[in-house]
Amino acid sequence: MKKITAILIAVIMIVGVLSVATTAMDEEHVQAYFVDWYAYAGSFISQTGKCDELVQANMPVYEMHADPSADIVGFYGWAALKDGVTTKAFGVSLDGGTIQEQQLSREQGLPDRREEIGGVIGVSNAEGFWIVFYYTALGPGKHNAAFYAISEDGKGHELFNYDFTVIEKYPDQWLCNSAAPDSVAPGLWSNPLTAGQTCTLTFDATTSFSGFCMMFYANPEGATVDISLLDKNGKELEKLTHNQKGDGAPTLAFSKTYGPDTYTLKFVSVSAEKHIDPTAGEMDGWFVIGTADPGATAVTVGGDYTTNEYTRAGILAFLVGAVKESNAGENNNPGTADAAVIAIAAVACLALAGIVVAKKIK
Repeated sequence: MKKITAILIAVIMIVGVLSVATTAMDEEHVQAYFVDWYAYAGSFISQTGKCDELVQANMPVYEMHADPSADIVGFYGWAALKDGVTTKAFGVSLDGGTIQEQQLSREQGLPDRREEIGGVIGVSNAEGFWIVFYYTALGPGKHNAAFYAISEDGKGHELFNYDFTVIEKYPDQWLCNSAAPDSVAPGLWSNPLTAGQTCTLTFDATTSFSGFCMMFYANPEGATVDISLLDKNGKELEKLTHNQKGDGAPTLAFSKTYGPDTYTLKFVSVSAEKHIDPTAGEMDGWFVIGTADPGATAVTVGGDYTTNEYTRAGILAFLVGAVKESNAGENNNPGTADAAVIAIAAVACLALAGIVVAKKIK
């Protein structure tokens, strides 16, 4: 909780207030409330308001991480009770259990929102909240979280609640040294992209996986590649077609889970749109795979994508751990911000030079 609260404090600059608040579950006692921000696994999922409606309309799936401190969810907002009643604390109840009290946001070192909210909706007793909960102990399955404003008499007045699912996955497996961000570089090039160019990445998967997340660089207009998963004998298990626009780290899912074994990801360049550069004019499109210093998993590179002095031996990617068999009926995609996806984006941002990279590092 300390870690995610520190992140929140670091991000807060100016907090906006929307004039239309949300109707609480306990309409008899709650005058108004609003959920500004929603965070999961140490990163913000939304900072655009009405985050209660977001999670109610799109049931989240939360992963049980190797580090339980990442199994955390937080909501930042404000609430005001009716008739000027003072809110002494806020709280959360998991699966209908005891309400776990938490301090007002201003008592956690966050902004005092009384004056801010009062100036917008004309009440003087609004209080800010930063309510967090850990879900590790709940275990896999469907659960519910309910949030309360607690009045001075100790009674909890429900603001909102929502259902979520907890899943347990096999660990993600990095194909590079994720702890060495300074080593990141666009390293395997189809530039200019020519139809039929290939790149193969062969590796040993140590746990079950159901997809991969990899850093790609491409012209903003889009570059298309076919990506096949091959078994150790070279047999094609699945084939995906991916269109990459600009730089990013997409997560690509397979139709099933694959167990520990030797596999190859085969990339075949298909086509790319022309790029118009303001200074250089029309340019050919490109597609590039990100690299980094090698980690515990060795990757053998083949094919005719080109390299240069910046290319590293590791691939800036990780295999997405599959949902364990006990969760077989659950969705494998949280639809929020998986911590590992956030990590690869953070690592890769140091290499996001876009067209400058494509023009200068060939």
